[in-house]
Amino acid sequence: MLSKRRLNEEREGRKLAEKDAADAKTKSTEDFAKWSKEYEEKNSFNEMKENIGELKNQLVQLQSLTATDVIQGIQHLTKNLSSFFPSEKKEGPMWLVKKEICEAIYKNAQDEVKPFIANYLPELFKWGELILPENLLSKEKRAETDEIVAYFYKVVGIQQKELYGKMIKVAFEKLRSAGRQRIYALVRKHGIIGFTPEGSCFFYQREPSGRFIPYSDAEYLHPLQVQISSDQMYCIPIEYEAADFLMVVENSVNNGITYYQIDPKSGYKKLVYSNGRNSKKGL
Repeated sequence: MLSKRRLNEEREGRKLAEKDAADAKTKSTEDFAKWSKEYEEKNSFNEMKENIGELKNQLVQLQSLTATDVIQGIQHLTKNLSSFFPSEKKEGPMWLVKKEICEAIYKNAQDEVKPFIANYLPELFKWGELILPENLLSKEKRAETDEIVAYFYKVVGIQQKELYGKMIKVAFEKLRSAGRQRIYALVRKHGIIGFTPEGSCFFYQREPSGRFIPYSDAEYLHPLQVQISSDQMYCIPIEYEAADFLMVVENSVNNGITYYQIDPKSGYKKLVYSNGRNSKKGL
């Protein structure tokens, strides 16, 4: 009986030991799984921290970029793209005078070059521009004149191109001379006048202070509104402040007839021409 009881106790002991071993194995498996999960989460968190750090660095770099950096980047990109898509230079007139007007001038000229040029130039250039020396004319408008003539009258060879160039030069001289004669008549009578590029004329009268005040009439009854500036000899009419330029012409004993071109915004005065003995510049 004792041996049987002992046998049962040993059997129960083995079962208990096996159960404890199984529980220990299960716990070890669970612990390992838990540790593995925590390890993965930790690594994932560290990786995310590294990504966030890299993103912060990129944001700092972006914030340090100036508008100039961005513009230069765009220009660099455009330059590179332009090598793949080369642009062709546009030839021919820009039609600063409407094409319909140019065609009407051409039709009235009856295929003659001289009358075409003579009637086209006053359409392209303002009256006040045409009395300027040729070197002071707008280069854009001067080039447009050549393009327009070449468009309507096909240029064949250098000789024909030079011939048309001489015709244009002669037309400018005639228009300039006609404009000067009108100005000479006024300035000889009134002493000093001003006019706009469009040809609107006004008359200056000298004050005791030496400053010249503009009037709308030759009798000096209606002064024009001006902004007085201490460093300006010729006061600029407010209504002409937006003009491209103003011309002032005076007649004096020493300098004869003298032309000045004035910037109406700054008041800057530039000598254009004087036929007097003290100073001379060709018009």
